[in-house]
Amino acid sequence: IIPNSPDRTPILRIPLEIRENIYAYLLIHKRPIMVKEDWTTVERNPFQSHAIIQTCKQFAEEASRFVYNSNPFKAVLRNHTTIFRRREDPVEFHPKYLVLLRNIIIDCSLHCWNLEWFEKVAAGLHRLVSAKTVLQSLTLAFIPSRVGITTTALGRESNPVTFADFLWYDGAIMTAIRHLAPKKLNVVIKKNGNKRFLMSVDMPYSQAISEETPLANPETIRLAQAKADIVHEELRGLKGRFEEIFEDDAFALQEGHCRLMETQET
Repeated sequence: IIPNSPDRTPILRIPLEIRENIYAYLLIHKRPIMVKEDWTTVERNPFQSHAIIQTCKQFAEEASRFVYNSNPFKAVLRNHTTIFRRREDPVEFHPKYLVLLRNIIIDCSLHCWNLEWFEKVAAGLHRLVSAKTVLQSLTLAFIPSRVGITTTALGRESNPVTFADFLWYDGAIMTAIRHLAPKKLNVVIKKNGNKRFLMSVDMPYSQAISEETPLANPETIRLAQAKADIVHEELRGLKGRFEEIFEDDAFALQEGHCRLMETQET
């Protein structure tokens, strides 16, 4: 193996700042990169080429962060045969790259609401927690409906609204989200007529300071705890607001519990 060098590869003679512009042009995509719901597998997409990363070790180190920091990653809850059959065989999502993720989307299709799917989503989020991923945004997208007597994360329920238990404050999914503490949590509710409603919670203060330090005196801790309490109160209310939007979105809009998303909004 011949080591790479500026003499052999002219691009290495270009200043790093310019190389980074090249990486950004080649590696940042308009559409999300698709992954499985357990965050272990990435879908190959022939329209998204990352070949430059495989050129040499230096390129891999310099360019990888552009892929993971700057692209949204989307896990779609559907039958795997319908997701991955469209593309080439998926590849492993190496755990060391999970920490680089900044924006993720979990898109739940109409029929993937049962307890098995709840547990899969929770396990995937806990995988990100274990990797110490620092997220800018986490978006959950749902298509709710009402079903008969069934078992959800809250136990046996009569005629629940599907996916409401995904937003249960004490449930495994919301517990993982609180540990992840993304800067912004978005919940998108899709309804008939292509209407989409958005609930957002700003979470930078969700984890309050609990110990005194030279920069955190008792008053600082008190203020931080007060801000954290407000965030957690919002998180506790998400399930109720979700059910309210399902039942009467006009009333939810009037009360300011959500907003109607624009057609072109992603």
